[in-house]
Amino acid sequence: MKTNRELSEEYLDDAEKVLRCIRALRAERGPDLAGIRARRLRMLTEMYDECRVVGHLLARRERTV
Repeated sequence: MKTNRELSEEYLDDAEKVLRCIRALRAERGPDLAGIRARRLRMLTEMYDECRVVGHLLARRERTV
């Protein structure tokens, strides 16, 4: 079973991966007529935020145990 620290690191690593996807998506050029890029960006941003929050909560929990 993984420790809170290990899980925290995984979540924060995943957050960085998602952030790279967000940056690549923002760098895309051309029209977003159907709003697909905007929807993907919103979804990725939510994923990034959730990974960061959970990662930091697990890290804090590791320090208090």
